[in-house]
Amino acid sequence: MTKATKLTRFTMAGMMVCSMALTTLTSVSAVAPTITSAATTKTGENMSNTLPETVKLKVHKLKFLNADSTPKPNTGAELEFDKATPLKDVTFNIYNIRALVDAQVAELRKGDAQLTEKEAIEQAVKIISQDWSTNKTTWTAAGGGAVSKGTAITGEDGIAVFDDVATKTGSKYDIYLIEEVAGGPDSANGNMFISLPIIAGFPIKNAEGKFYKEVNLYAKNSAVTKEIDNLKEGVSGDGKSYSYEVGEDIRYNASVNIPGNIAEKRADNSYLFKGLTITDTMSTTGTTFKSLDSIMVDGKDVKNEFDAAMNYTPIVGNATDKAGFTYSVDFSNPKDATALETLLKTIAGKHVQFNYTVTLNEFAVPTADIGNDFRITLGDETLIATAPTVEYGGFRFTKVDSNDTNHELSGATFRISQMIDGKIKYAEFDKAPTLTNADGVYKANNIEWTDEGTIFATGSSAGNVGNLEFHGLQSGAYKLHEETAPTGYVKSDTPINFTIVAGHEGTITIGENGVLYDKVLNTPDDGVLPITGSMGIAAFLIVGTAAMGTAVMIKKRRA
Repeated sequence: MTKATKLTRFTMAGMMVCSMALTTLTSVSAVAPTITSAATTKTGENMSNTLPETVKLKVHKLKFLNADSTPKPNTGAELEFDKATPLKDVTFNIYNIRALVDAQVAELRKGDAQLTEKEAIEQAVKIISQDWSTNKTTWTAAGGGAVSKGTAITGEDGIAVFDDVATKTGSKYDIYLIEEVAGGPDSANGNMFISLPIIAGFPIKNAEGKFYKEVNLYAKNSAVTKEIDNLKEGVSGDGKSYSYEVGEDIRYNASVNIPGNIAEKRADNSYLFKGLTITDTMSTTGTTFKSLDSIMVDGKDVKNEFDAAMNYTPIVGNATDKAGFTYSVDFSNPKDATALETLLKTIAGKHVQFNYTVTLNEFAVPTADIGNDFRITLGDETLIATAPTVEYGGFRFTKVDSNDTNHELSGATFRISQMIDGKIKYAEFDKAPTLTNADGVYKANNIEWTDEGTIFATGSSAGNVGNLEFHGLQSGAYKLHEETAPTGYVKSDTPINFTIVAGHEGTITIGENGVLYDKVLNTPDDGVLPITGSMGIAAFLIVGTAAMGTAVMIKKRRA
């Protein structure tokens, strides 16, 4: 198989990178909406058993101000959007970018020999989409890799039609980029966030393997996305939550394509837009805003320009406050008019990425989803992007008498272990070798896994006797080791296995109050009994040993 064939084979997989970022239809991924080959669509006159030499490509321009924002990726099929309105007189250009993708892939793999072809394609598509406005002149010049294939304008139905679009050139399948052309202040899309370029690569098929003869694409009126840079394994069963450990950092990046006319002014020297507000807010408590690391435009950190022109308010986050930050400026009354003008010219028509870090803290509720919204308000329009939710885990035990499980016991100590890289490591909460809490509840600001770990004691306060509750553990398999037994009881040498599982929609209800729960049994030590004769004591010891074994076996079964 030739390299060109491999590239074609992986093109559609590479373009799937936008699926997570398409969080709302009032917001478009920083990677352009793309065609997938897994959509279930109606068959009929629009479908073919073989790849057509040419197709009709229809670009739909929709306005989503008060419409349903349920995510719907481009599939090639006709889609329905409740309350969305079509926009007339919006211009689109189409370019064949197959050579540009090939060149980007070759350059990426030259710089990183470990990069697979699929990974290189994913990166190439993302680079081309995000950097199109900056590099368009270079890429569309002779030999630049992007070849113009025409222009179309939306009609009353909001559709721009490109006829006779080739699906293959020689032995290579074609890849196209469709860009929305920004209009003036009085045009249909003059006061809207221009959609990112749409990238579509052939062959485009439905789930039944049939080829589209007429391909439908949908351009949205915004471009904002929110992602987690350090996504972790251990996603929940519903595919929505990622499990982290208390004390761990979560690194977000939020991106927006700023309209090219943001710096334009009217005849009276006032700006076209009223102002700009950028807000990031966690959905609940449980995180600490650690730092706004950078604001990137064209590979340059422009955080100083934002700070000079806009009012910046960070919210650290605690037991009652949700972490986040806000940048805001009223264009009619800026704190520094010159700094504002400089900033707007810097970001006009650019892809702006905010990189920041939050840390899970002790106020997080175990198994509860923690979401995050990134909002951009420009003039009267607000765009929202939502990141994948994260959560952290917890587990609750109660120490009880094996002969009477209603008899709860204080005075026991435990450690928690986990297998890490084939070695047993113990949880160390806040670098404390021992911890006691009358309620038996242990919440950490930081957890490390060491050779010794922390020793925890069961609760002793009224209503919490025998309680042992841990907050802050990520999803995974653990063992609970008893270190010392309560006075008058025998220590168990058999660890208890327990598993923390990322919650479906953030809830796991086992036991009371939605807290994970299990019982830890301890066998009483009967102590020294009166000796009435050698035969009597021997017989009693045999019976006593048998009873002990039974209790241990019961514990094993219940553990």
